[in-house]
Amino acid sequence: DITDTSGQYCIYNIYPYIDITVTPYGVGTPRNGVSVLDAILIQRHILSVAPLNSPFKRIAADVNQSGNISLMDVIILRRLILHVLDELPNDRSWRFIPTSYQFPVPANPWFEQFPETIYINELSGNSINRNFTAIKLGDVNGSADGG
Repeated sequence: DITDTSGQYCIYNIYPYIDITVTPYGVGTPRNGVSVLDAILIQRHILSVAPLNSPFKRIAADVNQSGNISLMDVIILRRLILHVLDELPNDRSWRFIPTSYQFPVPANPWFEQFPETIYINELSGNSINRNFTAIKLGDVNGSADGG
């Protein structure tokens, strides 16, 4: 299904007491929300001048999805901004983490593999009521518009 502009989603024809798997996938322009400021913020993090202060910003900074933040992420981001690249590595611009997930080590969101899917065993009632935090890769200052 597709979310509305606020990120709300609805899945129809779900029957109680069945198992449900929700795996979001974001589509849109890879350059959405990505700017030179983001590259500077990532560089400042790498140099320990101004570390990124949330696991979500750190995940956004890992544009090549290597499990760490490095100069390669800055290079890829610059190439994207300059239109040398049209896509991010793995053809993926968004990541989604269940809002209920607590990072065991917020300074290292890759300490353990974080979930990107919600599993519901034996759905009771007709409402899932589970949400995700959307992370736009490359957009560490949060300026993406959701598209």
